Amino acid sequence: MTRKSFRFIRNDAGAVFYTGNDTGKNAGNDTEKTTENEAGKTEMNDRNRQTEETMIRLRHELHRHPELSLQETWTKKHLMEFLAEHTDLILTDCGPWFYGVKYAPEDSRTADPIAFRADFDALPIAETSDASYASACEGISHACGHDGHSAALCGLAMELTGRRLSRDVYLIFQH
Repeated sequence: MTRKSFRFIRNDAGAVFYTGNDTGKNAGNDTEKTTENEAGKTEMNDRNRQTEETMIRLRHELHRHPELSLQETWTKKHLMEFLAEHTDLILTDCGPWFYGVKYAPEDSRTADPIAFRADFDALPIAETSDASYASACEGISHACGHDGHSAALCGLAMELTGRRLSRDVYLIFQH
């Protein structure tokens, strides 16, 4: 069996990344893959590509429609509709914010719940990009990157969908 070990790296800007290294009996030997593994890998790569394309589209939609803190009516509605359509999360509307949860079956819970959070508000800063998805709202933009944070959290939700988990996972979307 192949196991992964992870090493965390912090870059100069403070961002944290991780890399996985095989530590099992086939570590470093990519030629010993079976046809079944190749088919599964291709299927996973196709799914990853589709998820990536969906996340990019979502990020562009969010970027084009920025809203200031506590004014995110379109953003919250759009994110909740997206998650309802693309995931099996149970969504809870908490007024100006919301969360989704993927519950682990009671008979397989072996770990404490975990939560991930993303902001979805924008800043009162004029858009400087001329990209096709540039802000359509004068004087407001996602110069903060919260559109990317929210899209990434939706990507995590899509990856959790259909999986049997060992812990409850909460995804929190706030201003």
